[in-house]
Parts: sequence; structure tokens; C-alpha cells
Amino acid sequence: MIKNELELANKVLKSDASEDARALAAHYMNLPFALTDLLKALEYTAECTLATISGMASKNKPVYSEFRRQVSIAQKCIYDLRSVAIDYEFEYKNGMRVKEVIQDFNCDVRKWAVEAHLKYATEPNVEKLKHHLYQ
Repeated sequence: MIKNELELANKVLKSDASEDARALAAHYMNLPFALTDLLKALEYTAECTLATISGMASKNKPVYSEFRRQVSIAQKCIYDLRSVAIDYEFEYKNGMRVKEVIQDFNCDVRKWAVEAHLKYATEPNVEKLKHHLYQ
């Protein structure tokens, strides 16, 4: 999809089109790079939020309201990243937690957070955590 549009913009840029048309084409030529940078930033934001969740999950009694808020933020990032990444064939490079949530937990941050709590907390209370996450 985007490849054909870039080829068209490249033709306009090299043609005798108006100065405005060439300027617009030049701007369009830079969009894939800008989009890639935005996706990298979104991946980084999701990864950092998941790291925060992981740290909170290691506590026996995390502050549940903040825990729920962080899960909500990460979930939004994951959904946005996943939908755009599919359209533009973006490869996850730096986000090992992001990859894990998308591939192993079907984009469900709450399930991943419960597993992290089970894995890292010394005295996990999964039922209480689920109660606060799924209300």
C-alpha cells in the first residue's frame, strides 16, 4: 500500500509538477521515516510501562489503583502499536516485554501482569489482584 504511494510521490518529485506538488511529495517521502520513529517511541513507552508494572507486580500488596492505571496505559499502547505495526510491517526490535505480551498473551496486559505477580511476588495474592484488575 505505502510502497505504491511512495513511488508516486517519487515520480511527482522528479516531474515538472508545480512547486507546491513537489513540496508535498517531498514531505510525503519522509512520512515512513517519521512513522517508524513514532512506532519506536510507542514501543519504548509500552516497554517502560510494562517494566513499571513488572516492578509493581513484584510487591505482595501493590497500590492497586496505580497498578490498574499502569496496566490501562500499557494496554492502550499495545493495542495502538499492534494495529499500526501490522499495517506497516513494523518489527519489534527493543521491546522484549512488548513482544511477550503480543505473542504469548494475545495482547492482554492484565493476564501478563497477573503472571508477573505470580512470578515475582514472594507472597502472591492472585485473587485479590484479579479482583482489582478486572473490576
